[in-house]
Amino acid sequence: MYKWALNARTALDSWIIDDNVTLIGDAAHAMTPFLGHGAACGIEDAVVLARALKASDTIAEGLKRYQDARHERATFIQGESNNNADRMQGQDTSLFGLGEMKDEESLGLFEYDPRTVEV
Repeated sequence: MYKWALNARTALDSWIIDDNVTLIGDAAHAMTPFLGHGAACGIEDAVVLARALKASDTIAEGLKRYQDARHERATFIQGESNNNADRMQGQDTSLFGLGEMKDEESLGLFEYDPRTVEV
């Protein structure tokens, strides 16, 4: 039997350290692989962070704008990925939890555009 460890993480309250360092991607919101959106969130983070820094007078302001623009979405996706893990590994062995599965489309994740989200 092959076993592998997947560690579901809870959301961080803040990704900013000392007003001049921030976390992005898995460092900010590590995700289980059950929604397939972890890498996309990292790319979204990078796009929004670049835009927020460009639109700001200070690094601290840019990091706050980035976190304000991204935290809710990334935390939601992280939570839904964790929920899918529970659905797939639940007691419904006949469907392996697929009857209650949620994906990017059903959650409306494809409607987000990191190039236009308000920073």
